[in-house]
Amino acid sequence: MNRRAAILVMAGLAGVLGIGMAAGCNARMRHWLLEGPGTQPPPLRRVRRDLPAEIEKLERQLARLRGGETGSGRAGMGSAGPPITEAGSWAEVSKLLPTTAAGSPDWVRALDDRIISPRPGVDPEERRQPVLDLEYTLSSSSGRMFSVAFSHAPHTEWLACWNCHPGIFPLSKTENPLVLSMDKINAGRYCGVCHGPVSFGAEKGCSRCHRGIPEHSAWEREETVRPPAEQTREWAETLKRLPLDETGNVDWVRALDSEVIRPRRGLSPEAEGEEVLELDVDMIPVEDPEMKVVFPHRAHTEWLSCENCHPRLYEMKQGTRAATMEDMSRGESCGLCHGTVAFSLEACGRCHQALGPQER
Repeated sequence: MNRRAAILVMAGLAGVLGIGMAAGCNARMRHWLLEGPGTQPPPLRRVRRDLPAEIEKLERQLARLRGGETGSGRAGMGSAGPPITEAGSWAEVSKLLPTTAAGSPDWVRALDDRIISPRPGVDPEERRQPVLDLEYTLSSSSGRMFSVAFSHAPHTEWLACWNCHPGIFPLSKTENPLVLSMDKINAGRYCGVCHGPVSFGAEKGCSRCHRGIPEHSAWEREETVRPPAEQTREWAETLKRLPLDETGNVDWVRALDSEVIRPRRGLSPEAEGEEVLELDVDMIPVEDPEMKVVFPHRAHTEWLSCENCHPRLYEMKQGTRAATMEDMSRGESCGLCHGTVAFSLEACGRCHQALGPQER
């Protein structure tokens, strides 16, 4: 090939290359034109899979330099930290925190109101996990009132799943099924790992978990004036206002008559009371008729519903079971209450008319 022909070929290739580039040909076409067919083209682009994590890391570093942390807490917190981060002592912090009915800090409400902004972990590089919006019901053999509705949402805003599963609570119902009790929780097991040491305690936050139990404020009666026994804070003060019987024990019946106390109908404020039963039952021992006992239903139904005694303690048929002092001293029959929460068995004249004046 002569010199003139070589110049023409080179000019043609340069023209094709210029047209291709002007037309926006892709990288593979440019590689073929420049390197020739049969060679391996370079990758179209190099993808950095760690780029999102690096961007997030840089955003956290920038937020810390500005005094807060982007994306921490609830959505919308922004790069500036909440006002509580500017407090210099616990006394200043406690003034900014909302409190529960028991007077302890309400951390969940503080998170909802954006007063606090917890970090994902101790490590500044810790990544946040999604909040799990799942409610799990823990049934109770004691009744529906004591069932617990466990909400994962307020817990996973603070803790990663591995903090509880499977070390404290296994994820399988069939694998070592757990039996939770307040004794175990108070001993620092299960929920007691956190509740008590760092979160609200089990002794004052009953309604926070057992939703069938009302908060303390819901227990207040409509009357503005409370009975004298409810105006005290310690048992020593209460005892001074309660009447005593001849044995020196509290006379609860007289306290009720004189309105020193005012029993509620039940744990729930919606609990309905039963009508007081005006019925006296004569209980006459066969071997000693003079030791007759007159059982007043009125004095008992002002406190208890019928199912507390019938038919578990006493069948609804006269003569089916005789109450003896031996049974009572063992905590059976009348001794289930008398001697523990009511007047003791030594107050003979309270039941046996022959031994003393009959009182309600």
